[in-house]
Amino acid sequence: NSRCTRFEMILRASARDTTELSIIQGREARSRQEQYAKGIVVKPWGYEYLWFELCQSAGWVLWLGPGDNTSMHCHSKKATALLVISGSAEINGFEVTHRPSIGEVVFIEPGCFHQTKNISQDQNLCILEIETPVDKEDLYRSNDGYGRKHSKYEQIVEWGDDPRGLNSYHRTLFVNDEVV
Repeated sequence: NSRCTRFEMILRASARDTTELSIIQGREARSRQEQYAKGIVVKPWGYEYLWFELCQSAGWVLWLGPGDNTSMHCHSKKATALLVISGSAEINGFEVTHRPSIGEVVFIEPGCFHQTKNISQDQNLCILEIETPVDKEDLYRSNDGYGRKHSKYEQIVEWGDDPRGLNSYHRTLFVNDEVV
């Protein structure tokens, strides 16, 4: 004998609930961004660090070791531009491959899976990644050669020398629109 119960007492999100959630999400996002600004994110393929954040855009410097590559991943909400600073890059989607030269940019629309490869076997690859809107949690991995099964962003560690020797470059910080 199954009986369907009708719920008379239901809590629904009010305007106050929505406002409070927005405040908490904003505070947590600012906290994460402050952490990113103070450290380096070590990846199996190298590392990255936050170079600047202005309005709804952020610039990250990515260093990939010789022969290394990122996972095949996408960002559902943010657009990305990849500018090759030094080295030899290959940017792959599921159906297209680009080999931008130094100074060239590849634009990636939201929802487009992509992978960055360092096609040099003896030089590091440096890429400037500009993303908008700023959201490091907007990450979905499809294929990863490093055993990472999750789509979560890596932890931040303090800025310092990378044991693989990739971190032999200077870091530039912007504070109040001035180079420090």
